[in-house]
Amino acid sequence: MRTVLVMRSILKDELFPIDAATWTVDTKQWMVADKLDDGHTLCRTYYSIKHPSTEAGHVPLRELATCFCHAPTSDAEAEKMLRDRFLLVQR
Repeated sequence: MRTVLVMRSILKDELFPIDAATWTVDTKQWMVADKLDDGHTLCRTYYSIKHPSTEAGHVPLRELATCFCHAPTSDAEAEKMLRDRFLLVQR
């Protein structure tokens, strides 16, 4: 027996418009659960998330870093802080 769950973010909705300055994140996720036997299930997950953006374009790295309590003084420092954080969280 197999169960598949799929999730996708809705970035634009004419019925519920968002402000042009609001951050959106294009996210996709699949989870496949295969029953192996009565006591075991194999779960596989694929998750993809893009850089936050507004209607004007991508959110600057330094602005994104401040959301995670970092205070970078350059884009290079912001990139390193965010990369280190995301790699740590993914373990």
